[in-house]
Amino acid sequence: MAEAKVMTADEIKLAKLGYRQELNRTHMYSLAVYDAKGMSIGWFIISILTLGNAAAMAEICSTYPTAGGLYYWSAKLGGEKYGPFAAWVNAWFNCVGQLASIATGPPALGAYMWSLIMISYPNLVSTQYITTSIGIATVIIAGVINCISEKVLGAITMFSVGLHVFDFLIMVIWLLAASPSKQSASFVFGEFVDESGWGNPALVFQIGFLLPGITYIGQDASAHVSEETQGSDKAAAQGIFQSVLWTFVFGTGYLLTLLFCIQDIDSVLSAPYPTLIAQLYIDAIGPKPAQFMLFLYWLTLLMCMVSCIASSSRMMYAFSRDGGLPFSKFFHWVHPETKLPLRTIALSTTIACIGAALGYGSPLALAIMSSVSTVAMLVAYTLPTFMRVTVSRTTFKQGPFNLGPFSVPNGVITCIYTAYMFVLLCLPQVIPVTGTTMNYALPLLMFVLIGTIVSWFVSARKWFKGPVNQISLEQLAEIEELEKKAEPA
Repeated sequence: MAEAKVMTADEIKLAKLGYRQELNRTHMYSLAVYDAKGMSIGWFIISILTLGNAAAMAEICSTYPTAGGLYYWSAKLGGEKYGPFAAWVNAWFNCVGQLASIATGPPALGAYMWSLIMISYPNLVSTQYITTSIGIATVIIAGVINCISEKVLGAITMFSVGLHVFDFLIMVIWLLAASPSKQSASFVFGEFVDESGWGNPALVFQIGFLLPGITYIGQDASAHVSEETQGSDKAAAQGIFQSVLWTFVFGTGYLLTLLFCIQDIDSVLSAPYPTLIAQLYIDAIGPKPAQFMLFLYWLTLLMCMVSCIASSSRMMYAFSRDGGLPFSKFFHWVHPETKLPLRTIALSTTIACIGAALGYGSPLALAIMSSVSTVAMLVAYTLPTFMRVTVSRTTFKQGPFNLGPFSVPNGVITCIYTAYMFVLLCLPQVIPVTGTTMNYALPLLMFVLIGTIVSWFVSARKWFKGPVNQISLEQLAEIEELEKKAEPA
């Protein structure tokens, strides 16, 4: 086993503060390794609330199974009076949330790769500059992959699905079978160490909701392919709900396995590696297997980065089609041969790298981007539900997938949950607040919110009408057939 660096008590405390916040986007274990209670119980709380959010979205998707998803639903449910404004706000929060989500990837990618290398070369040291630089370089690679072809992206998507399943199975089986000892249930569901400085266990417990919250980002994916799905009013809606349900099931197994298989909490917290999971695996299954698992995680996250860039670039391309994005005429363009939106791919990659570059200045940059991504996407997810329980409360017609009389109460709970998370995840996660520990999520999100509202009333309300109506090839064929029949003989 690689020799761990001996640290003083103060150094260990600082490591806890930094690593806890820096790596909480990676998987479900960085916070869990010493805040087991906050992770295990917090995971169940957020999972239940997210299932309610997903059910509300699925119900709307069942009524409006369109590829526009959140953007279209907000416009439709807002009606003629509020629809364009709701679509405008939704589009901007969706864009910001997706870009911030990509920006959380580089530090984690760098932490995995540098930890892998450090296991073989224990004399190396970890710095924010090294891990952030490796991560940004990897995301640039993901952006380049997006520029090849749709066929490559399709293959990567299928490979990524299989890789996620493989990661889960090998991690659970290997850890449970090979780890020398297991933690007690009292540790997994009761261990709580508050090193935040807040001195308020209840608040610190809730701040830990960030990790399970961001785990569920992406639950609306089924809506974007609904127009290509048979029986989309049922299938696409079920896809949204089941994506959260299965994440809950597999995530629970994943999280509990890691918590039960921690061998020595002090060894993990005092390890020199930039990702805490490295020492956890070394203690449980040995250095070489730990390197193998770190490589799998790095590869899996790279595949996720490729998919995230693809998703955000399409979102911005669609928004530019409707004239909402600055320089829309320039960005509403696809390559004549590959038919890929190369300009929005480049824009997504560049903005993500700029966001990740915050890691050069603060070890908490990852937590900041995680907070921005989680809150922004929750706003985008919940805005259609808010329109449904307010503007369209009496006019909304339920589709095959519906909650019946529980529809409005569930929608109200979802809106309250999102508002609460908006405030909670913008709080400083470490006290006292300094330039390096400040949670910049609040000023960033307020800038987006104020900028969106001001731009609407100053300019956009005069010309932005919401999503441009699109017709499918089948509808076009029907129109052409009708036109032929209408032609005089």
